[in-house]
Amino acid sequence: MTFRFGLEHEVAFLKADRSFADFSNTTFADWDAIIQALPSYPEDHLSLRSGDLGIRSKRWYIEGFERFSCQGKFLDCVPKGIEIRTTLQTTVAGVISELETSFEQLCRAAQPYGFRPILTSFNPQRSVYLPHPPLNTYEQALFNRSPEEQTELLAMVTYGPDLNLSWPVCPCQS
Repeated sequence: MTFRFGLEHEVAFLKADRSFADFSNTTFADWDAIIQALPSYPEDHLSLRSGDLGIRSKRWYIEGFERFSCQGKFLDCVPKGIEIRTTLQTTVAGVISELETSFEQLCRAAQPYGFRPILTSFNPQRSVYLPHPPLNTYEQALFNRSPEEQTELLAMVTYGPDLNLSWPVCPCQS
C-alpha cells in the first residue's frame, strides 16, 4: 500500500499599512484577486478536493467561515486568509519543495495587491471570532454536527500547517 501525504498551510497577511489582514478588514474579493493571479495546474484535481462550492479550485484557496441561509443555501464566505495545500506526495522532500514553491508564488502574487504574507500561529489582534449575524438554525445544526465542526470558530483566529494523510481504501487500488 502506498502511503501519501500533503500539507495545508493557512497563511496570515499584513496589509500595505502594516495592519493585520483578517475578517474585520479584508473582503473575499480582496483575497480572490490574489487567487486569480496564481496559476492552475491541470493535474492537481487528481489529489486535491475542490469542494462543493468551487472555492478550492487551485493549490491556494480562500480560507474562511461559510455562511448559509436558514434553508441551507450558501450565502457568503467570511474570509480569514489564504490557505496553501500541496498535492499528495510520497516523500517529505516532495511536500516541502512544493510548499516552498507555492509560498513563493503566493508572496509574488500578493505583493501588487498590497499584502505581505507573515508567519504566525494566532491572530495578534483577536482571540475569538463571533459570527455576525449570529448563527441561524441551519448553521447551528451544522455547527453541532460534530466536534470538528465546533472548531470552525476557533479556526478563524488560528494559522499554520496541517498534515493530511491519504491511503487507498483497498490495497488493490494502489
